[in-house]
Amino acid sequence: MNTLYLVEGKDNQPTYGFGLECSSELAAREDAPKLFEEVSSLELIPESFFFGKRADFIRAVGKSQIPIIGHTVELSIGADEPLDRRHLDQTKEVLDQVNCVLFSDHLCMTRASGIEIGQLTTLPFTKSVVDVVCRKVEQIQKEIPQPFMIENITNRFLWPQNELEETEFINAVTRKAGCGLLLDVTNLYINSINHKFNPFRWLDRIHASSVMGIHLAGGIKEKGVLYDTHSRCVPKPVWDLLAYVMTKSQPQVIIIEWDQDMPSTDRLIQEARYGEKFIASLPRKNPRSRVPKYMPALATEASL
Repeated sequence: MNTLYLVEGKDNQPTYGFGLECSSELAAREDAPKLFEEVSSLELIPESFFFGKRADFIRAVGKSQIPIIGHTVELSIGADEPLDRRHLDQTKEVLDQVNCVLFSDHLCMTRASGIEIGQLTTLPFTKSVVDVVCRKVEQIQKEIPQPFMIENITNRFLWPQNELEETEFINAVTRKAGCGLLLDVTNLYINSINHKFNPFRWLDRIHASSVMGIHLAGGIKEKGVLYDTHSRCVPKPVWDLLAYVMTKSQPQVIIIEWDQDMPSTDRLIQEARYGEKFIASLPRKNPRSRVPKYMPALATEASL
């Protein structure tokens, strides 16, 4: 299908608005179709709908023509091995049935030497891995024509052989591959606390024009470590970072991810509407802001 559904941005709103992740659990709810009328866009994880799973829901999504952001989790674009063609074909089959306007996956690996790792694993930040990722992105873009984004992940560890800073690594990929950045602001915040760096400085080093989409989520804190669990509302420090991002970039979509311990569908819709109001409340034209003082103590103010 792949019909381009453009809406004119207003009040600082992204082109495809403030949307929600639609997990398989949410898609199974009886009131899920109200999302088509109540939110601007939805993010679908194609793997949840492979091999005809929830085919009725996918048909309803396609019929609604709501803008869809495809977001795979297992393409393993950082692994130095061939793309899984069957996986890519199944992804394309799902996205072809809906009004997919953007497509993304994580800047990570989920397989190594043909073995499933079982998690999103941090890549070595090296020039050779940049080349691996860019080759994979080129292959993906030949098969799936929608603009492609890579997403920054939470880093449980950093490789000792890193040659580049994470921001240099991301910039090299987006520049060389010609893709966008799906900036996960929550992942950035979590990394800044766990690895003790200033997230505002990190944002200053990212190519602002590469930020095509944004993810927001809530998580938990256990034994002094933050985790991106997608199980809470978006905390205040993440909203503060988003406000700073919006002084520098013009993302096409902002998505709230909440797929664990989910509240009611109506509550999820309220979260998206709060996000719209938050963006609308920001100054239309905000000059480059002075870097705010870094306050790690903010981690204790909300769910993170």
